[in-house]
Amino acid sequence: MLRTGEWMVSNFEVIKHDHFSFSMQGNDWVNVKWLFEVIIYFISLIGGAEFVPVLQAAVNLLLLTVWGVVLKKIYADNFSHLAFVCSAFMLLLVMDYRMTGRPEMISHLFSAFFVALLLLYKKTEHAKYLWFMIPIQILWTNLHEAYGTGPVIYSIFLAGTVMNRIFKERKISFRCSPSRAEMIVFFFLIISMAVSPRGFYMIYHPYEIFTQLGDNKYTTELYNISTSHYFEQKETYLFFGLILLVLSTYFFTVKRAGFQWKGLNGFEFLLIPLAFAYLGFSAHRNIAFFPAVSFYLIYQAFYKMLEQKERVRLFGVGIMAVVIPVFYFLLVSNTYYKVTESRDRFGLELMPEKNPTGLSKFLKENNLEGDKIYSDFLISNYLMWYNRPHFKTLIDLRDLDVFPVDFFNVFLATTQLPRQFEELCAQNDIQAVALLNSNRFGSLHSYLYSSDNWEPVFADEVAVLYVKNVDDYNHLPAIITKGRLIFADLSRRDVSIAAKGLTKLLNPFYGHGAHSTNTHLKASYYLTMVNDFSRAYSHAKQAVSANGDNYEAQIQLALVMMRIMGTVASDVTAQEFYESAFYTLKKAMELDSEKPGAFKLMGELHFMRGNTGQAVKNLKKAIEVDKSNSEAYIVLANVYSEMINQQPSNQSKYVELWFENMENAFKYDRENAELQARLGLSYCQMNDCKKAAKYLKGMKRLPSMDEEEYKQFLNCKKRCL
Repeated sequence: MLRTGEWMVSNFEVIKHDHFSFSMQGNDWVNVKWLFEVIIYFISLIGGAEFVPVLQAAVNLLLLTVWGVVLKKIYADNFSHLAFVCSAFMLLLVMDYRMTGRPEMISHLFSAFFVALLLLYKKTEHAKYLWFMIPIQILWTNLHEAYGTGPVIYSIFLAGTVMNRIFKERKISFRCSPSRAEMIVFFFLIISMAVSPRGFYMIYHPYEIFTQLGDNKYTTELYNISTSHYFEQKETYLFFGLILLVLSTYFFTVKRAGFQWKGLNGFEFLLIPLAFAYLGFSAHRNIAFFPAVSFYLIYQAFYKMLEQKERVRLFGVGIMAVVIPVFYFLLVSNTYYKVTESRDRFGLELMPEKNPTGLSKFLKENNLEGDKIYSDFLISNYLMWYNRPHFKTLIDLRDLDVFPVDFFNVFLATTQLPRQFEELCAQNDIQAVALLNSNRFGSLHSYLYSSDNWEPVFADEVAVLYVKNVDDYNHLPAIITKGRLIFADLSRRDVSIAAKGLTKLLNPFYGHGAHSTNTHLKASYYLTMVNDFSRAYSHAKQAVSANGDNYEAQIQLALVMMRIMGTVASDVTAQEFYESAFYTLKKAMELDSEKPGAFKLMGELHFMRGNTGQAVKNLKKAIEVDKSNSEAYIVLANVYSEMINQQPSNQSKYVELWFENMENAFKYDRENAELQARLGLSYCQMNDCKKAAKYLKGMKRLPSMDEEEYKQFLNCKKRCL
């Protein structure tokens, strides 16, 4: 976004074509959020890219200010500051996970604006509040893709208004229809979306955006209520709690008694929260909309609870007097982020463990910025910004706005299939590959590391760079050949004076760059992923030597020893590694018996040695500690599969247990296509087409399927679908 904003300011032009990738160069690009990108670019001029979250804080403050002004007007002399503070605290707590400095903050704010204006209109019956929506809609259309939410909110309001009038008249009549002013505003609200560089096309574009969301399966933030990821997040349960709070408030306070809400207890102010509850169910990232638009009911709930009795009100004041400073301390000390296992932390800076700062610096220092580089969509955006103007992406997080679904599918296939990867590189004359250091791209990492044609020349815990034809890169440092690849420490960017100053103002004891990492442990993770177990073992031992009480280091050391066990020819050597892995896992269990990792690996270890009874015992313990551990379920299913061979007389029992554990694994990992296919094909082989169809429906050929497996897959789909 910063790169786009910079380009538009430099060229004094709204961008309409792709200038930043070599794969889609010159293609049409409907960039809805162009104005937001210009705004954050100017903010970055004040305090660097790390200063952009200040805009998020300003939007949060504006959102609460809007609700404060509106609720004061509605409640008049009975406004409760305590109830408002409690409501604000709840809103910020639920929305915390989406306070990321991204343009969706505008849609949160403007959605709240729309609902607040509708409340004022219903309270005062002054049409001027409806007309205020028009300029807001114009801004919204040029700031974020969810601008179509404005007319949707207004449409729900009109539908609720009609329902109210029908209910009041006890019949459908002309008098039940929206008023002339309401319909005129609706017309201009739709037309106002054309006030954009793209003109009247923007009236239709929300439909295209909606279809894109259905096609976009490449990010967990779009996972819905049917997925395990949705229920693995704390905000999901806060969201459910808020829904119950809002519904109970509507039915037991607003609807029944009215209080200060005369005229505000109609269907429209129930339908709007329900619509946004549904939106929250449809995608995890949409949960944040619900508290923003339902704030008036959250406030009413706290108003009802706290203002009835003086004793309760004073108790509430005392609680908030303690909670607010304590919560502030938890935030600025990073305790809150550690306890909630958040990806974020306090402090205005670009976290080096989340951004390819080391790789981008390496590219710049070695004049590789202008080369055609195969880079994945998770690291390309940062490289595009830091290594501007020469760096061009293959694919990036502009997603389906720029890159068609077919291209995304081709890219994903190249991460799994070496032949397709090499074909793409040949077609685009690609001589270098930059990849996120993650198991998500593990197959491609493994291929590149083992290939004679590619050489890793840079690696840290975030990203790895491989080059083809090393002789063409003889200007690179000589020490970074495959056999002597040095795993780099994290490279930290300098933080701007403005960002440092504001961070220090909020926490004078905060130290930028004070976050440490275990480089040997991260190196071992990478080398295990690419199956270089001897070097992975060396780094894991050094990680344990550096910190013997590190649970993750102990787990990694045991894992590497188990992988080596499967490759050594000598039984004596395998036994030595078995014993070492066994005692290492025991040590890990002593360090933390509340984590499943050691129990799961101990189960695998016993399984490798044929001790199926002990394997089952430890795997069940791992599941007891973490019922959502899909990997433990899969290993347990494999153990039962082996027990079928060991005890043929109990075949039906173990087959049932195999399916039970595979079903549980898929329950907690619904995005695992390999697991889905395995279940579908297995049920097909058992002649249970009803259950097979559940898994095979909508499935396509997986990159890992060979011709025989694909033939079986097609036969099963033909039989069962």
